[in-house]
Amino acid sequence: MIINVKGAVNMYSFANEIPYALNNAFASLEIEGYAISNTEKKLCSEVVNGKMSKQDLINLLLERCR
Repeated sequence: MIINVKGAVNMYSFANEIPYALNNAFASLEIEGYAISNTEKKLCSEVVNGKMSKQDLINLLLERCR
């Protein structure tokens, strides 16, 4: 909930902030010199949206490194 200057209350969904936050995180990684593929971005989105556990993501990424 946000209260604007006139005192009106605006309701918004935190779901709208998730893609924005993820894009910021990806940009930060790239600024630091890390490369992240579209597949990895999709997997991160799945974790944030509850479609995959963090441990499953970690296991998948570790398996790719072997």
